[in-house]
Amino acid sequence: MDEQATNPIPKENIAENKTETKTLILADTSWIVALLDEKDSHHIAAESALGALLPYKPSLHVPVLAAIETMSRLIRVNKISVKSCQKKILNLLGGKLNANGVQNNLHFKEVVKRYEKWSHKKVRSLTAIDFCIVTEGIGLKAKILTCDLKMYNAAKRYYNDIYFISDRVEAQESDLARLIHDIQSSQKKKS
Repeated sequence: MDEQATNPIPKENIAENKTETKTLILADTSWIVALLDEKDSHHIAAESALGALLPYKPSLHVPVLAAIETMSRLIRVNKISVKSCQKKILNLLGGKLNANGVQNNLHFKEVVKRYEKWSHKKVRSLTAIDFCIVTEGIGLKAKILTCDLKMYNAAKRYYNDIYFISDRVEAQESDLARLIHDIQSSQKKKS
């Protein structure tokens, strides 16, 4: 079995991740959309989270499915042209976040392995895209940022490094303070 099919991180990034001490953040669609759409109910919370994260210079991972879902939502709901949507996303990834961009690491064998491991748990209740995004974050041991309460509740039981970023939901407080605390704690351990 080839390594690329079983390892969710592209081979050229493995060496970088071993020596780098940056915190890995996995951006869920809901968080990316909240950043890009000023009318989104989670926009202020997402912007606050971004502002709080930037001083720590985290490494951002955007699953290809999250990028596709973000583009679909912005084009369909916000009526943004494909070219404008592409420009918005690239400005976010290359500008504010200085991210590596979208990593295409969706391989059938990896998806099957995720379902074998996680489908018997409650995360199976997630949509297919949310399941792939959450299990990718778990596999990477990343801190997952989301504004999706259903995704958060399903994954939180099994994975502590998922953070709900919102100030608009009464049922759940924002995890921004916990996120910053956890990043600071992990950076202290590494140094």
